[in-house]
Amino acid sequence: MGTQYQKNWKLIFGVSGWIIATIGFAGFAAANLKLPSLFRLLTGGVETGGVITDKIRENHQRIRYSFTVDGHTYTWGGFSGDIEKTFDQVNVGDPVSITYEKDNPTNSCLGDPRNTFYPNLRMAIFMSLIPTIAIALFGVVSVVKSGLEEKSLSDP
Repeated sequence: MGTQYQKNWKLIFGVSGWIIATIGFAGFAAANLKLPSLFRLLTGGVETGGVITDKIRENHQRIRYSFTVDGHTYTWGGFSGDIEKTFDQVNVGDPVSITYEKDNPTNSCLGDPRNTFYPNLRMAIFMSLIPTIAIALFGVVSVVKSGLEEKSLSDP
């Protein structure tokens, strides 16, 4: 009876740990990939024009842009790929399309937010699967290991 009780608790602990880890990885990914901000831009963003103000080759080939809303100038950064261009195809002073959140212009992105949101969403989904992949690999290794141990015990 004690053995079955221990197995049940191990199972409950293992499943609970897996669920918590999956939720944790998903939350971490969503926050670091800025999914809530991008979703707000995707569902209610306002498009305006801006200008490229800087190119930073050393920082993953980032570009900085600025745009003006209601007399206030906002500056942020992105990647040339967000506007479907290579780093070498953009120049300081080039006009660019910007999408910003109407009630919070500090939340903005280059071009169409779909170009950033959907790749980041796919990455977040993958990251949330990491605990499942780790547990599956651990399970396969355990089964193979126990099979090899049983074989070595049965060999004369």
